[in-house]
Amino acid sequence: MIVILATYLIDWLNVMIEGGVLKLKLVLTLLMLTTIYLAYEKYIKPKTQNNKGNEMMGKKGKGIAEFGVWIIVGVVALLIILWLLGVIRF
Repeated sequence: MIVILATYLIDWLNVMIEGGVLKLKLVLTLLMLTTIYLAYEKYIKPKTQNNKGNEMMGKKGKGIAEFGVWIIVGVVALLIILWLLGVIRF
């Protein structure tokens, strides 16, 4: 489903945009957003569903530390997306 939407969007952008650099940035942005979504589905969602069992075992701190790591990953991904879109420059 995501791949079909991404290819449809890329085809639409080919018609709308003449420059190749902007198309490349948008494709990379879509790829990064898809990767973040799939990582969320695979790693974060199952761990939040098993949170009750972890609290009973006394492993509550691990979830908080892991959440902090995902916040850092999200901020870095957001910076890269903004750089690819040309909003910020390094």
